[in-house]
Amino acid sequence: MSLKSLSLIGIIGFTGLFMLTSCNQADPRVTFCRYLAVNLTQSTDPAAWRNEGYEIVRPEYAAIQLSAGQQRAVCYYEYDAVEESVLDHTDALDAYATLPYKMTLNGEDVDPSKLAAAIRHEQATAAKAWVEQVQTGFSRLMDKIKQLF
Repeated sequence: MSLKSLSLIGIIGFTGLFMLTSCNQADPRVTFCRYLAVNLTQSTDPAAWRNEGYEIVRPEYAAIQLSAGQQRAVCYYEYDAVEESVLDHTDALDAYATLPYKMTLNGEDVDPSKLAAAIRHEQATAAKAWVEQVQTGFSRLMDKIKQLF
């Protein structure tokens, strides 16, 4: 193998590792609940919604609690582990679904059809953002490869 080939393999491997490790480290349930709260309250700043913690009622559900000023949001995630493992005890939220089955805003239940529409919207938005990140990463990788040759 030539030095250029080894360099190319190294760059591709490093880029893949970087893309995996640069992912958002926040719990996806908290992040998703935050974006649902922004969507459903028509807020403009996701950062305004602070994580106030969570409540776990084993094994029925986990409830993520958020607040923004006087507003409160709670997303409920159902138990989703087929079989409990050590990891479920390391991070208690791992045993629960990543999409909420119920949400309350300021103590009122969000209409299920409205919640479902907000979930679809946020999934589409997240997928689009992920594709854009991959495209940007791929373009940078191609630029690096072009510099080698």
